[in-house]
Amino acid sequence: MIRTHRVCLVAPMSNTPVDLSPKRAGIVGVSGYSGMELARILAGHPHFSIGLVTSDKWAGKRLGAHIAIAGPAADLTCFSHEQGQAYLGEMDVVFLCTPAEVSVALAPRALATGVRVVDLSGGFRLAAEQFPQWYGFTHPAPELLAQAVYSMPEAINNVEKLRAAKLVSNPGCYATAAVMAVLPLLRAGFMESDSAIIDAKSGTTGAGRKANEEMSFSEVADDVHAYRIFRHQHAPESRWP
Repeated sequence: MIRTHRVCLVAPMSNTPVDLSPKRAGIVGVSGYSGMELARILAGHPHFSIGLVTSDKWAGKRLGAHIAIAGPAADLTCFSHEQGQAYLGEMDVVFLCTPAEVSVALAPRALATGVRVVDLSGGFRLAAEQFPQWYGFTHPAPELLAQAVYSMPEAINNVEKLRAAKLVSNPGCYATAAVMAVLPLLRAGFMESDSAIIDAKSGTTGAGRKANEEMSFSEVADDVHAYRIFRHQHAPESRWP
């Protein structure tokens, strides 16, 4: 069963008051591409303050020494992942910018402190039985999958669930690009959902920062190639009836 693929064509506005007081945010895995971009966004956001950043790679160093950001966030010292776990409960929300296997291990620990968790990996996007096929591991916390709320509010009618959720699962990049591109056409009645063909391209940052010969400049410059044909992990969340 695919839990995260259905697109709702009507997303009603909610009348529930929203608390806009500044929230203290922690970023686990700030030295990855997702973590770096998130740090830039949160550092300039009026309703967030970054209170914790972790990275084994940057441990002991100022965040501003690696990311061009201004304000108090630039002076934050990066903790190692192990050190940072002691401070998770002091945050209002913790963002996991980590590989799926790491996220599924860290999320229960963070939730146990009472903090809200937003996972940017694929660790909570699918049903438990799908993980061996699409992510290559057996999910160690299937009970949390039932609690996780998939976050694509422009497409899915679950705004109230998102506001109340303790664990939020962000969609994959290909799923976001595909659904956001096609959804306006579906809503306008210009096409049927079973007629969509998505031709998507990704830059090398999607593969992360780990050194890899296949992702080096000389291998990818002025070229394009298909990868993970029929087995890309974003495929099941990019489908809808």
